[in-house]
Amino acid sequence: MRKTYLIYIFIIIIALTIAFMYLPHSITLNILDKNNWVLKVTDGYLLNTKIDTNSVHKVKVCIIDNGFNYDDPNISLINIKKNQYEVPKGFHGTLMASLLGSKQNKSFNFSGILPGIDIYSYHISEKDLNTLNLSNAIIEVADNDVDVINLSLSTTLNDDTLYQSIKYAINKGVVIVCSSGNTANEQDNYPASYQTKGLISVGAIDKNLDVLPSTTLNNSVDVFAPGESISFPSGINGIKQEINGTSLATPIVTSLVILIKAKCPYLTPQEIDNLIQMTSKSYIVNWKYYKKNIKIISFKNALDYINNSYDKKD
Repeated sequence: MRKTYLIYIFIIIIALTIAFMYLPHSITLNILDKNNWVLKVTDGYLLNTKIDTNSVHKVKVCIIDNGFNYDDPNISLINIKKNQYEVPKGFHGTLMASLLGSKQNKSFNFSGILPGIDIYSYHISEKDLNTLNLSNAIIEVADNDVDVINLSLSTTLNDDTLYQSIKYAINKGVVIVCSSGNTANEQDNYPASYQTKGLISVGAIDKNLDVLPSTTLNNSVDVFAPGESISFPSGINGIKQEINGTSLATPIVTSLVILIKAKCPYLTPQEIDNLIQMTSKSYIVNWKYYKKNIKIISFKNALDYINNSYDKKD
């Protein structure tokens, strides 16, 4: 009798454990150590999103970049490229994935904004990075039913094939988040300079909320996010620990897109683009020797707007 009683208790404990795993758990945004200013200036630090973690993990995000480390135990990378046999040399893509979704690194006080999420990857080597290969990558990724594409790369070449691939992805419901570039001037970089709703062009700010001097700044840049002195575990690239640039600002905006998609999966890329721009905070800041009007993303404003405007639809 006692043995049967213990078995029942054991079964009940297992059932409760499984049930707890599938209960809705809201996410509190956090990012560790030196990088916590990233969320502080974007109104996201320790912000309880009231968004179910299971919903966040269902959002399919892909980083098109060069250099992914599939052996990194702290990030969940899934190769989406048809040709999976090439060696993805480099580290740039790993940095983007780490900032977006790295679990806490035990040897370095570091975590991504959305720790543990699955991140799909598409590697393009630097020597093969051209508009045709990038266009093919965007189409192939869009055909894998992703929700968000993170593009922390750009070209000065305005190519119609590239533009058509962007339109193709957006028409399939994909939000595209692009870095504006690091040319320190006002030239157009693509695909970030395509003024197409559903494509979000991202510039970088420093810790003083000024535009990073190296940022490419023109009328196509939609919003800004932190891109100065972002710290990473030295093991990722073996050399640097702090990185600057619009590349780093881009996955920060991508993380906000993921949260919006998790809460409101029915929103179109155009609606998400409008929502992020509408809820961003306006500032007059410095960019080199000039005063510029910019918009810095606000996690709180965007998620509050969703909670107030869309809950009735859920």
